Amino acid sequence: MQAATATSVRDILASTGRDDDAWRLAIVQRERVWDAFKAAKLFDSLLAGFPIGSLLLCRSADPTAAIVRDGDGRIVEEASDAWQILDGQQRTWALSVLFGPPLDEEAASLEFFFRPGAPREELRPGAYDKRIHRWITWRDHGWDPFAVGDASREEWVSVRRLGKALLDREHPDDLLTDKSALATWFSGVDPEHAATVLDAAALRRLRNVVNAWATPFIPVQRIVLDGPEDVLEVFERANMEGVRTSAADIFFAAVKSRWVHAEAELDGFRGRTGALSRMDALRIVARGASLKLGVGDPVPLHVKRLYGEKGGELVAAMHTVTRRQEIRDAVDAMLDTLAHRTPLGWGLRLVDRYLVDAVVIWACQQAEAGRDPTSDPSQVSNAAAWLFWGTAFRLQPVLRETYARAMLGQLVEHDDATFPVDRLFAAARGVSSTLSYQRSAVPRPFEGEVSEQERTRRDCVNARGRLFLSVAQQIPFKPTVRIDWDHIFPQAQRHKLKWRGEDGKAWLSYHPGNSAMWRAGNLCGLDAAVNRGLQDRLPRDKLARLDEAREGGRLAIRDVFLSAEDRERLCEVHDLLEHQDGRAPALLKAIVDARERALWAEAERRFPQVHAIARALFDLPE
Repeated sequence: MQAATATSVRDILASTGRDDDAWRLAIVQRERVWDAFKAAKLFDSLLAGFPIGSLLLCRSADPTAAIVRDGDGRIVEEASDAWQILDGQQRTWALSVLFGPPLDEEAASLEFFFRPGAPREELRPGAYDKRIHRWITWRDHGWDPFAVGDASREEWVSVRRLGKALLDREHPDDLLTDKSALATWFSGVDPEHAATVLDAAALRRLRNVVNAWATPFIPVQRIVLDGPEDVLEVFERANMEGVRTSAADIFFAAVKSRWVHAEAELDGFRGRTGALSRMDALRIVARGASLKLGVGDPVPLHVKRLYGEKGGELVAAMHTVTRRQEIRDAVDAMLDTLAHRTPLGWGLRLVDRYLVDAVVIWACQQAEAGRDPTSDPSQVSNAAAWLFWGTAFRLQPVLRETYARAMLGQLVEHDDATFPVDRLFAAARGVSSTLSYQRSAVPRPFEGEVSEQERTRRDCVNARGRLFLSVAQQIPFKPTVRIDWDHIFPQAQRHKLKWRGEDGKAWLSYHPGNSAMWRAGNLCGLDAAVNRGLQDRLPRDKLARLDEAREGGRLAIRDVFLSAEDRERLCEVHDLLEHQDGRAPALLKAIVDARERALWAEAERRFPQVHAIARALFDLPE
């Protein structure tokens, strides 16, 4: 290993471009997983002058395959002696998004902004903290943060324009020694920003960014390895020692070391809908290939399953599955039909992933038998019901991988054109006669007293609130806007939901029913842009603004699944609060309970197979 060196943001962007001598991505690297928020947190660290971690580069004495970024795709270079990034892909992508030039179309669709004079708030580590939007924000796929609300573009500076100004300056490090020159230069960086006098804190942050751009401060370790096996081993050791990479990621890295075009072929298997991630496709293909080989279920995915001759056979079988066009067409058609021609819609993104495996593997079996899995709408409907109710009953979280293997067993034994929804649910009883594991149990919404059944159904709705709401609000799989999941009665107004209490002390204790505020009955899916303008308004004001947006054609998700009675009672809660009436908390709880009952009833209407499913799952009488 060579001695560690250091590099700057400017040099990293130059090294990850499209030049012939640019850094490549090691073939074992997974797809990008960072999002805009993580890129914003990285920029927040640069503004604060904090470190952003080190990079690990490798080169193989025996030229190995590597990944070259090409527009929005990734091309495999089968024999490369260039330096390859083993650790640092996500950060280099984020820097390209922030400062430019973007490395791909996804990066080009994002543009970040910051307010130089805004007070910097401490962020919670690892959390999606919306407070960053007061300080750093971004445009994302046409969503404009300045189109609604009280944000003014002239208060914000484009980070990409800042990067271009730094790139155009021949000696940006000159700015580090002269505060007045720094302030003067910065005033011309973004013409849309109304230049203001920079205080000491703003100048310090700006200086931190210039320093990161021009001064080598990011540690870089380089190592020369013998061949692809060593590249895989170093990647495995570097990632498995921490918590950043899962065993499935290492499994994927090992697959790619044997099958260099795995990414492209798995992307072809995923279809056009986007319902499967690349890791979903990897898991499904591995399970389907294992079924063919008769070697058992490879889940949970682990690199040890790829050792030796059997590992080579498994990778070869996976390759065979993905390259058959009839299988790829069947998977594409099935996912497209589920996404756009069943009540699932957006909910297809929210169903438990092992349940999706059963549907996709069944579609593959139908294709191999020469049948179209989407030709019979009733079978597609059964598959959608399996995904919805299997998720609602929490089969995967409760029964875990044991049930995942039981599902495969049912698919092996089933060879006709019907989707075996009853058999798949009945198999859960074979895994556990009590439908429980350790301290978790499958909910039983059709057993016990009527009141107990109702409570269990509301708990089911609450546990999978976004799924039930997606179906009730009929949110499409690919909405034209970003979605926010927000509370109808805002959490920020919780302090108003007080009562006199049993001890008679006025407004000092929270009502026991206040927990209803956090339940699914107080949740809805809204257009993100409209929701941001609503902020923390109480129900009467919020509903009036939603009506105004709907009438003005600014609301893509038009139905928030509130009945006229719900709306009237929510406004009553608002009025009671204004008069400090202690009946408000109990009334809000009643509204939430009623809405959760309505969400269950709507799901039963959309997926009426639930009664047959309940008989199979809970062994109920006809």
